[in-house]
Amino acid sequence: MVFSVEFIDRVLKADDPVGAVSVRAVNGIWRTLAAGPFARSSSAEASGLSPVNGLLFGGGIKQLGVQALGPLSALAWAVAAAVLLFLAMKRTIGIRVTDKEQLDGLGLAERNIEAYPEFLISAEGGVAVEKVEAIIRPERLDGVLAGLRGLRYPGITITEVKGHGKQGGVTHMRRGEEHDVEFLPKIELEVVVLDEDLARAVSAVVKAGRAGAIGDGKIFSTTSMMPSASAPARAGSMPSDPAHHSARCS
Repeated sequence: MVFSVEFIDRVLKADDPVGAVSVRAVNGIWRTLAAGPFARSSSAEASGLSPVNGLLFGGGIKQLGVQALGPLSALAWAVAAAVLLFLAMKRTIGIRVTDKEQLDGLGLAERNIEAYPEFLISAEGGVAVEKVEAIIRPERLDGVLAGLRGLRYPGITITEVKGHGKQGGVTHMRRGEEHDVEFLPKIELEVVVLDEDLARAVSAVVKAGRAGAIGDGKIFSTTSMMPSASAPARAGSMPSDPAHHSARCS
């Protein structure tokens, strides 16, 4: 069986990752053929079978031919039936999936699930998407969320952060005394949108997030590709790509 696995994998280059052909087909053929050279009449009688000697025990080549007839008959039947069945399927329902189904994965096409999503990779021909990241004032969050939901993008990540821009913070007057506040509370918002919706998504964030004063924040977009099955508004995380664009809310 070991030699059979090596031959099928290395010589025939057949896709048999679990060695099913070797374990079932090759082992079955060998067990059938082995009676031809190794059969002994004494063993056959003890098992209640017709006494017969194999080739190595003086029985001649006849028994080997009889034993070989079984696997050959089964092989001929299997090949003929498979060819006829595949031809019938090819003429009717088809035997190949579309290019899109191959890219998305048969788990989605056949069962509507992502099999092994940790191994899902992007490929040419996927969907162009943009990851929009915005830093906004906390009090502007509800308006921004409403704008993005209006574009049918409910999948949003929000993080409470602190920071400052080039002003380096602000100075507040409290009871007649100045207090420097270096890091101001902000909201970091992330959403993945289709490339065709980027301008509308940015416009929605800027329109709702702008107060018209210093500290309104900034907005960035990251260009990437992702499998169509994981497109935003349906599912999925996005692999990053080093192409960036940015704009200011203020």
